[in-house]
Amino acid sequence: YISFLVFRLISGGAANGLFVVGFALGIEAISTSKRSAVGITIASSVTVGCVIFGALAYVLRRWWTLQLAVALMSLPFLSYWWLLPESPRWLISNGRTEEAKASLKRAAEVNKVTITDEVYEKVTNPKKSE
Repeated sequence: YISFLVFRLISGGAANGLFVVGFALGIEAISTSKRSAVGITIASSVTVGCVIFGALAYVLRRWWTLQLAVALMSLPFLSYWWLLPESPRWLISNGRTEEAKASLKRAAEVNKVTITDEVYEKVTNPKKSE
C-alpha cells in the first residue's frame, strides 16, 4: 500500500504541474489569433489521457503495475527543466530583462523574424517607453 501512495503522489504531482506549466508556456508562445484553438487542443489532452489511462487499466490489471506505468510515463517530462527556455514574460516580471531579451532573440531566429531594438526596449522596459 505504501508503494501505491508513493507512485500516486509522484504521478499526481507531476501530471498536474506539467499540465499547468505546459499550458502556460504553450499559450504564451502562440499568437493571440490562435490561442483559443491551442488552448482547446491542450485542454483536450486531459480527455485523451483519461482514455489512455482506461486502456492501460484494462491491460495492466494490477494496481501497482498501473501506477508504475503512469509514473514512468511522466519521467520524460522532467527533461522540460533543461530543454524548455524560461518564459520571457516570467523573466521580465522577475527583473531578468537581459535573459528575456536573449530568449526573445532565440525565438525570433527560430521563427525567422527580425525584431528591432526598439521593440526589445518596449518589451523589456514598458514603463520607460510610455
